[in-house]
Amino acid sequence: SVILGDGTGSFGPPLNLFVTGGGCLRICTSDFNDDGNTDLAFANGTLNSVSVMLGDGGGNFQIDTTIPVTGSNYSIIADDLNGDGNIDIATPLGNEFSLIFGDGNGGFSAPVNHPYPGYYMTSGDFNNDGMKDLAVSNQIPDCVQILIGIGNGNFGFPMSYPVGGSPYGITCSDFNADGKTDIAIAGGDNNLVSVLMNAGNGSFQQALSFPTDTNHTVSITCADFNNDGMPDIATGSHHISISVLLNCDAVGISMAVSTFTVAAYPNPTSGKLIISTSFASGELRIYDANGKHVLSTAIKSEDTQLDLNGYRSGCYLLQLENEGIYYSKIISVE
Repeated sequence: SVILGDGTGSFGPPLNLFVTGGGCLRICTSDFNDDGNTDLAFANGTLNSVSVMLGDGGGNFQIDTTIPVTGSNYSIIADDLNGDGNIDIATPLGNEFSLIFGDGNGGFSAPVNHPYPGYYMTSGDFNNDGMKDLAVSNQIPDCVQILIGIGNGNFGFPMSYPVGGSPYGITCSDFNADGKTDIAIAGGDNNLVSVLMNAGNGSFQQALSFPTDTNHTVSITCADFNNDGMPDIATGSHHISISVLLNCDAVGISMAVSTFTVAAYPNPTSGKLIISTSFASGELRIYDANGKHVLSTAIKSEDTQLDLNGYRSGCYLLQLENEGIYYSKIISVE
């Protein structure tokens, strides 16, 4: 159903839409055909499909287009995930997730599957490189996985952060007003909201936990509910209850910012690449534009030299790990 608001807090009668794809388990909105009107996309659950309905700007929607996927889908998001300026769709399938690329005219590609598990996801630029990344809540184990985008619709190897409970819904915003995108997760069985504060380089601090009054917290969203300029959190459950968590002085937390630094030069490179870090131990990995792991080596000093001669031209994801904290950078080979 679509319920149109009148701008005063009142709403008209529900306008029921028939979705030929079926289930309508989850919904998201965006402008899929670039006409300035809001469109709808649905995850159809056990019917193994996504449905898209294009809006005319007057509250009316076209008959839906149904896109089959290879499993049951429990959530759905819309964003430009390959950097072409068109809105795409991502939907988790449990043991993997599907990306469906938009053409800007309301048409979509066949789904492209990525082998990373989870049931709920959100998107944001978590390492401030201008490319969209993904965060996926995963109930086995209880963690959030961060997938750094390479900018062409592919993603690096996931970085996992434990959150406890049985994580369900997930959302992102700048909760502590430091200019970096943080993540909040509905904790499911533990009735908590977990917040991961962003270090700004694709890595996150240990999860902070905040109690809710809802039993079995499964859904979550964020907005400024009290007009103080800070994003607040609302959660819902299967038990007819809603909790609102107001952000008190940027979540009431003074977060320490990591002083670790990473530099890679020359970038672009035609062969030799020097990785300069403020730490002298850890692990370094490189992934190609398809997410394939192509190199691993130990960090043994603050300057690590790599020979990338023979690598194909293109973009690669450089990932470094030190004491459980991850750092990510995009490098280009000419």
